[in-house]
Amino acid sequence: MDEFVSDIETDFPMSVVTGNLGDDHNIEFRLGYLIQTEQVVLMGVALIEGASFLPAYDGVFDLRFGIRLQYIGKPWNMTAMDFTQGTKRRYIHPNHRETVRNLTSQAIVGLVREVQPRVITMSSYDVELPPPALVKYGVIAECLNGVGYGTVSEYRCAKGHDRWHFAAAT
Repeated sequence: MDEFVSDIETDFPMSVVTGNLGDDHNIEFRLGYLIQTEQVVLMGVALIEGASFLPAYDGVFDLRFGIRLQYIGKPWNMTAMDFTQGTKRRYIHPNHRETVRNLTSQAIVGLVREVQPRVITMSSYDVELPPPALVKYGVIAECLNGVGYGTVSEYRCAKGHDRWHFAAAT
């Protein structure tokens, strides 16, 4: 197995990168490196327009956060976001979870302030999460509430995913 070296980027730039189609906006920061495969392990935060559990209409953005791998020196060669618990456990040591949660919250606030969506949705990837696993979502909800997005609804859907719906104050 490729050796992972933790090197969390705590002073990352709050520059938003917008995808080629203009419907996704991202901020990423480094968690560390995979030495043998020469990859950077990144925590990515994204707002994606039209990818929500709500019926599609303009101004609805789904908030996602997950881990991506990028080949060093090849920014175009990157994996899709991985949301699984196994990946989280591999790249975020339990002693670093609070730091990563705080940095993720900072990235979310920066992203939301830049994009200024009218409506934000968020869903858990895993189903039937126990209360300790929902803590990070509560922190994110507090961050969004703190920058002017009220919680419209919070519930567990029939398939077991936890969901949140936020709207900008008018």
